[in-house]
Amino acid sequence: KIVSLHHQNPLIPDALQRNRDAKRFLSDAPSDDERLKILERYRVTHVVVLPGESETVLDFLNEHGKKRGLPMGRMLYDVRQRSAH
Repeated sequence: KIVSLHHQNPLIPDALQRNRDAKRFLSDAPSDDERLKILERYRVTHVVVLPGESETVLDFLNEHGKKRGLPMGRMLYDVRQRSAH
């Protein structure tokens, strides 16, 4: 399931809010609790991050997910097991 797209899709009525939440999730601003709420709101199972992502985001994902490598330095985090924490 994709939370946020890089292009407009008329079939996603809440696209602006999804984009705001995705940007907030990947910023240094939110607490771990707020990030967990965003994951729950959209029933996120995986998060893809690019090289150079914020250390606070990476720390959160390392604590709440399982890391898998992707091509070109990207990382995929499986966050489905987060409720066990």
